[in-house]
Amino acid sequence: MDEPDLVKVRRALVAVADKSGIVAFGRALVERGVELVSTGNTARTLDDAGVPVMAVADVTGFPELLDGRVKTLHPRIHAGILADRRKPEHVRQLEEHGIRPFDLVVVNLYPFRETVASGAEADEVIEQIDIGGPAMVRAAAKNFESVGIVVEPEAYDEILRAIDADGGLSRELRFRLARTAFEHTAAYDAAVSAWFTAESGSGGDLPARYTLSLSTVAGLRYGENPHQRAVLAAAEGSAGPLGGAVVLQGKEMSYNNWLDAEAARGTAGSFDPATPVAVIVKHHNPCGVALAPTPAEAYERAHACDPVSAFGGIVAFNVPLDEAGARAMAGVFTEVVIAPGYTEGALATLVERQNLRVLRAPLPVRGGMEIRPMDGGALVQDLDAVVEGREDMRVVSSRVPTDEQWADLLFAWRVAARVKSNAIVLASGLATVGIGAGQMNRVNSVELAVRGAGERARGSCLASDRRDHAAGRVGSRRRGARCGRGPRHGDGAHRPAALPALKARWMTAILIDGKAIAADIRSEVAERVARLGERGVRPGLAAVLVGDDEPSKIYVGGKQKACAEVGIHSERFDLPAATTQGELEALIARLNADPAVHGILVQLPLPPQIDVTSVHQSIAPEKDVDGLTPVSVGRLVRGEPLFLPCTPLGIVEMLVRTGITIEHAEVVIVGRGALVGMPLAIMLSQKAPRANATVTLCHTGTRDVGAHTRRAEILVVAAGRPGTVTADMVRPGAAVVDVAVNRLPDGRLVGDVDFGPVAEVAGAITPVPGGVGPMTIAMLLANTVTSAERDA
Repeated sequence: MDEPDLVKVRRALVAVADKSGIVAFGRALVERGVELVSTGNTARTLDDAGVPVMAVADVTGFPELLDGRVKTLHPRIHAGILADRRKPEHVRQLEEHGIRPFDLVVVNLYPFRETVASGAEADEVIEQIDIGGPAMVRAAAKNFESVGIVVEPEAYDEILRAIDADGGLSRELRFRLARTAFEHTAAYDAAVSAWFTAESGSGGDLPARYTLSLSTVAGLRYGENPHQRAVLAAAEGSAGPLGGAVVLQGKEMSYNNWLDAEAARGTAGSFDPATPVAVIVKHHNPCGVALAPTPAEAYERAHACDPVSAFGGIVAFNVPLDEAGARAMAGVFTEVVIAPGYTEGALATLVERQNLRVLRAPLPVRGGMEIRPMDGGALVQDLDAVVEGREDMRVVSSRVPTDEQWADLLFAWRVAARVKSNAIVLASGLATVGIGAGQMNRVNSVELAVRGAGERARGSCLASDRRDHAAGRVGSRRRGARCGRGPRHGDGAHRPAALPALKARWMTAILIDGKAIAADIRSEVAERVARLGERGVRPGLAAVLVGDDEPSKIYVGGKQKACAEVGIHSERFDLPAATTQGELEALIARLNADPAVHGILVQLPLPPQIDVTSVHQSIAPEKDVDGLTPVSVGRLVRGEPLFLPCTPLGIVEMLVRTGITIEHAEVVIVGRGALVGMPLAIMLSQKAPRANATVTLCHTGTRDVGAHTRRAEILVVAAGRPGTVTADMVRPGAAVVDVAVNRLPDGRLVGDVDFGPVAEVAGAITPVPGGVGPMTIAMLLANTVTSAERDA
């Protein structure tokens, strides 16, 4: 120690699984006179980049053993980390054995959670259980008085600033780094333990030990009450709160907003999404629930249950919300609306209400456990699920319910599971008409429910959480026939034979689900097709395939299937590989003249004897639903497009429907191809809705692509080369759209982006496959219907 409380960094041990920024950091340390010692892959990465580094084997005098399982577990490494240099005896022993101490340890752990999330086999998962890494991290964190420990690439800049400004690492900094390091290893061990628990097949027994690791997602203004501090936290390995909910618009969510949104989403998710349900929650209790053919009808019927409580409530749906459903809520002050998706019309309607918080979240996954903390421990149970059906119930009165009454009884029973004890639910016509919740005695709950229902209580059905009157029929103000089966809510316990294993997810970025968004668009297209059908018009798409290219056949087959699903007539023309230019253009001329054909698609690639440009020029611009003809491109440049090209249009739709703002954003596109990069750059840079961004187009002539991509708020990668963009090239929190699909030698499909590491830096990211691909087909369908609408 050269100065009290200050550790000068002369020697650093570097061994990282996440190599984001490690080359730049290593080079910066060397420039400041630091000697680097490193292991296997990290050493090779630094050496390949020209950063001077000493191999661990040269320090220990021992080669790496057992496929790299043993390399750092050696006294010359751990003594160099663990020596407390405040103690003369420790310093003497280091000198006696010729061991040089480390001042800085830079280590992060094998990608265990990522490997589990990938669905890998057990042997591969086990190989990702780090041994030496946690040992070094814990050793350095324990000895923070003498050593700095870094486990996160985000800390690299702070380390360099400390060295430059202070000449070393202060005790305050080392202590804070040590705390982070122990949090890092604790979360890692929790993930490993959770995997073993899930794999153990423990039958009907609950685990003997529980580990829960949470990381802060965001600070909240206050907790349940203004004097309480609060944060929003995510469980390690999960998609995040409420399944990775995305706030699409509105003010900051409060603690109570999140609490009520969880209750509303849980209630909505307990119903089959085959039928829309609307749930209105106030103070963590449902105050209106209804099933109906449409979200709008469901909301109106749920609101009728208790209009007073619905004011300032939280509304959840189990299906994507359409424009009609959004308009149905227009006259009622609502704090939060949450649904698995939204149509463009719904979002346009909701955006008019600036104070409304709009959340998109998947329906909850059934199963799992509920943990309730208590002083000195916790209560643990299976998550409550309504598993009883009509066949599980028996009639105990002389009056047998009709089929309609049975439906109401089962509906009320399901709602009662989400109402706090003592719970009373009155239902009629698959809608609640009165709810009594949270009373100290059940009589008060009944009185509240009946008083709220008024005349609607007559002839309704009643469900309760008590064993002896779980469900029944109400005649005016008294309970009539009862049928039911307990126990519920504290009247006993029932447990499934085995707890389901939840698949962990490691990424911190929000997943931009192209499949889900494309499904929303297809629903909208199907509605437009139906409206055209009422006018006697059916959209038609002609697909031309030349040759026997197998992937092309698969692509065209997928497009035809998509057409059939939304009601578009599609016809496929298969031409032999020897087809001449003239023969192909003659077919296109016939299709141009056919009024039943609204869109023409010529699948690429074409055989070498055919000129693609000439083929595109032969397609009538008003039928160019791919948006690729010279006329279409020219109109796009002028800002007067007939059709926008499908893949760029799909990218824009994904961003907009995910709630990512394009206007005024810094956009970087990697790849200047005619199908994606060039037209997308033109689209986004124009002064138009959903555009007006500052666009940088990178390509093979760009000197330092990373210097540009690190500025991007929206990064689109369409280079056609795996690994084009790595985590150190991405701005934290950026939206990353990976366009390409590449097949590796082992058969795996990957994009151009190093998905795993980038997903831990980005704010949102598209998967491959399942991202841009489904959107391209969806936009082809939409363009075809637009063409038909112009002709109608």
